[in-house]
Amino acid sequence: LHGGLIFSTLVVLIFLGGPLFGSTLAMVRERRLSIEGLFMVSALGAFFGSVLSSLTASGAVYYEVVSIVIAIYTIGRMLGERSQGRVLAERDRLRERFDRAELWVAGDWQSVEVNTLSPGDRVRVAPGAPVTVDGRVLSGEGYVRESAMTGEPLPVVRCVGDRVRAGTWSVDGVFEIEVLSAAGERELDAILKTVGAPGGRPSEMQGLANRLIQWFLPLVAGVSFITGLYWLIAASWVEAMLNSMAVLLVACPCALGLATA
Repeated sequence: LHGGLIFSTLVVLIFLGGPLFGSTLAMVRERRLSIEGLFMVSALGAFFGSVLSSLTASGAVYYEVVSIVIAIYTIGRMLGERSQGRVLAERDRLRERFDRAELWVAGDWQSVEVNTLSPGDRVRVAPGAPVTVDGRVLSGEGYVRESAMTGEPLPVVRCVGDRVRAGTWSVDGVFEIEVLSAAGERELDAILKTVGAPGGRPSEMQGLANRLIQWFLPLVAGVSFITGLYWLIAASWVEAMLNSMAVLLVACPCALGLATA
């Protein structure tokens, strides 16, 4: 029975633990602490503590804890990658929606890509069409929906001389707009660049979890080491291993809690 438990746990580690081992090695190479380190310490503590209990026929075994820790990490990683993929797909869709404009060329309006425009060019926006440039209104008056850029819930009136932004929508007016910012310099471009940047700014909860790990992981490892040293002097190496591993097992729920954050 114990052999089967050890084998099944090793199977879980081999097939699902690769990304966790890789992230932990990267953490060590970069000399930083992260949630992966806490997961690894908890999983290895549960595994080796259980193996020791199996070999000595004393104490409890916690092989299921290893599987739970690995499964939670894997599911969280998959959900994070899927969420990031949806964000990037939405970013690309938004960029495509605002990548063309009607440019006044040789006495006629022509549909062109935004990246061909230069400051000073004149473009037209029809009712219900997106505003794809940062510019100033030369003619026309009407409502513009700017909620995506400013958070304003209701359309606002724009008329001659007013500034308009790419990423907004004309509701009922026909506007002729002078381009003020070249492609890549629009406010919308800066937002999309930030959204697509790898390793973007962590959320407030992620930042809190990272700060907690900076002291929690060394504390857990230190307490485990001191516990093992005490029992090594007071009793035997078996007791020292069992009790030091017990400290790491206690840290397992904490790893899951911080990972949820």
